[in-house]
Amino acid sequence: MKPQRPGGQALEQFALTAPEEHPFRVEHGHTGPITALAMNSDGDRLASCSADSTVRLWDWRRQVESTLVGRLNVGATALAIGLDNHVLACGGMNGSIALWNLQDPIAEPIILNGHSGWICSLAFSLKGGM
Repeated sequence: MKPQRPGGQALEQFALTAPEEHPFRVEHGHTGPITALAMNSDGDRLASCSADSTVRLWDWRRQVESTLVGRLNVGATALAIGLDNHVLACGGMNGSIALWNLQDPIAEPIILNGHSGWICSLAFSLKGGM
């Protein structure tokens, strides 16, 4: 029996796979469960966050090892990538949101505080704002 949404609608499960001629091998990654995924607007980078508090960026087209974008002080729970592919936002279990500038990988993230519970989802508007 498939899992059900409230109201009885079945939940579908799917997996992202690379074309067979270019299998995607994962050598290193998160050490805890992945809690969110976000694809950039070009379709070549996949961001992932995990309960292990890490945020990683995967090069989907070239299929190279993931890059550690950063680490939160708590488990990471939500992701969004800006439409210009310059900003990655990640929400945490402590109600904070970290904003990383993907054009400057050594820059420290901007931290936004104020929520009293977990960040469950994030999105950027079509105009680029959150």
